[in-house]
Amino acid sequence: MKKYVIYISLILFVMNAPISFAGQSASYYFTAAAPPTKAVAANGGNISAVINVDTGALSTAFTPAFTLNTNTGASQTLTMKAEANTQGGVQNAVFNVGAVKYVILTNSNISPPISSLTNIKTGSPTASSNPNAIAYTINDPPAVSGSLTVAYNSGNKNWDLILFHNGNTNTSITVPSGAPFTNTYSTDDEPGSYQAVITLSFNN
Repeated sequence: MKKYVIYISLILFVMNAPISFAGQSASYYFTAAAPPTKAVAANGGNISAVINVDTGALSTAFTPAFTLNTNTGASQTLTMKAEANTQGGVQNAVFNVGAVKYVILTNSNISPPISSLTNIKTGSPTASSNPNAIAYTINDPPAVSGSLTVAYNSGNKNWDLILFHNGNTNTSITVPSGAPFTNTYSTDDEPGSYQAVITLSFNN
């Protein structure tokens, strides 16, 4: 009888012991970070004109256009700038006199000295001191409601843009036809192709 009781007690002890089982499945999560896409493409617009030999006026407006494309509506910053070539290398071609902005076109066949741009940027140029460089009014790029804001940066002489639109957004900049900035066109400006380069780029 004693044996029987001891035997039952052992079985109950084993039955009450904690029971554990090995896991029968496992999961893995594959994670790939997708960065925001940032693309800028040229999108037409007029980029050629004729300079009137008597007055220096542009025959038609320049209207270079761009398309921005991104996969996020989060704010992203861009810069639009204009540069022109000189004997001393590429220089910022934008300046302002009060609220009016101007862009300087330089002769790509006979590059001007940097001093030509420096003289024009004073706002009170002397024609004989700025050979092979001619300045024209340039308008701010337009803002796009719900997609793009634009502000002129008077310190850097360029434009700060903020994009907050998913997909395509179009923008442009205009150099109106008409007369050049006073005392920037003269017989000191030699024949050739007068140019400036407009660049729009994401900041990061």
